[in-house]
Amino acid sequence: MTISITDDDWNELTPESFDTTALLRAVDAVDELRGD
Repeated sequence: MTISITDDDWNELTPESFDTTALLRAVDAVDELRGD
């Protein structure tokens, strides 16, 4: 499943203090769940 999101949409969803490391961990977890 491919999710398409524009930079503007992402900026609206992302708070100023967003933790990039947490995002990367979440992406890794999703990849493992999907078996990628």
